[in-house]
Amino acid sequence: MKKMTAILISCCLLIGSCTKDDDLPTTPNPPEPDPCLWGGCDSSRVTVLWQVPLHEDSLNCISVRPIIFGNKVLFSQRFCLDKEVLVMLDTGSKEWIWTWSQQNNGRSAEPLGLHHWNETILFDSWHDVYAINAGTGSTNWQYLASPNCGSPRSVQIGSYLYDMYETCGNVNDFSTLAKIDINTGMVEDICTLHKEDGYSPTIESVALWVNPQGDSILVFQNRSLNWDTVDVRIDLHAYNMTRDTMEWEIPNIDADGNSSVWTPLIWDNKIYFKGARTVYCIDAVTHHILWSKRLPHDCLFTNLLMAEGKLIVKPDNDLIMALDPHTGAEIWWHKNSGETCNPMVYHDGLLYYTSKGNGKIYAIRASNGEQIWADEPPNHYIDSDAGFYGGIAIDTVKNVLYTTDSFFALCIKLPEH
Repeated sequence: MKKMTAILISCCLLIGSCTKDDDLPTTPNPPEPDPCLWGGCDSSRVTVLWQVPLHEDSLNCISVRPIIFGNKVLFSQRFCLDKEVLVMLDTGSKEWIWTWSQQNNGRSAEPLGLHHWNETILFDSWHDVYAINAGTGSTNWQYLASPNCGSPRSVQIGSYLYDMYETCGNVNDFSTLAKIDINTGMVEDICTLHKEDGYSPTIESVALWVNPQGDSILVFQNRSLNWDTVDVRIDLHAYNMTRDTMEWEIPNIDADGNSSVWTPLIWDNKIYFKGARTVYCIDAVTHHILWSKRLPHDCLFTNLLMAEGKLIVKPDNDLIMALDPHTGAEIWWHKNSGETCNPMVYHDGLLYYTSKGNGKIYAIRASNGEQIWADEPPNHYIDSDAGFYGGIAIDTVKNVLYTTDSFFALCIKLPEH
């Protein structure tokens, strides 16, 4: 286990916390892209179909990841006001339909605190959860973790939101995983971990696996901290909801004593989990580790995505790589690919994401890692503060991408390739 030197607060604070390269992958890079993609051009290659100011006073705002509801798209005004405001845009009229804000000036821990199910938006503001009607902007119900403290990260699986709560303060005695019915707001406790051997538990990163017998099993990690020794331990659990019992546990799975807070990826009865610097492939039935892959950085918001039969690994540093999901062998890798904790989106052969490091938007060919886009927003050449720092959403019917550039909500034409 590794001594913990900093407490995880937010994704943005972690972008610069990665270690230096010391064991880069050995597979050759894909061909280098056009030099124009690396900056220095007098214009952007991104084609903006339309843009609408995020705020009427043209304040510098960062939005949550957009969510598409037919001809409406949800954005938000973050960090430009004293509270976060959700705003719904009509993509036909380009008018804002409604706004919503939390009374106690809370902010979501997006991208892990904002979800949706059908016409309901779920807003997790650390200690409270709100269900909001996407059509009207009215609040359907509110869940309060009080007198306990909630988690900044929740997971939506089908018609349920899985949230965690624990005793308030640094030294918590327990951590409980709860299931909230999105339609009714009814809450049901699933399981509770208690403080053991001086380690305070924190349940994180819930994923659903259905085993060969048809049982519904929640896979999650326990990021536990011993405040006396300032020592962190990462345990991986599988809880059988059908039988109401703990299926298995892998204690102290990561020797470095840290892990990604992103949800583990479940595929073909395998669990893909990211530790501090290692990607693990675990047999979900036997809970044996099938393979592990050491990465050259220590960062905590690693994205894992399955695309075209490849395990795409995007740490929050500038590396992106594709691995064989069965063996962990490298298929391709590329540096200079943007630092991000925003999720990747796969569409029509390309991987899309924005970079909170340099404010560019990237489109990477999943087959070989070739860069199709690596570009700043056109408004960057008008105001250097403009950048693609929020997440993205892709309308696969209209073949457009929605995002923000700190000042505007944008509709962007997808590249031809």
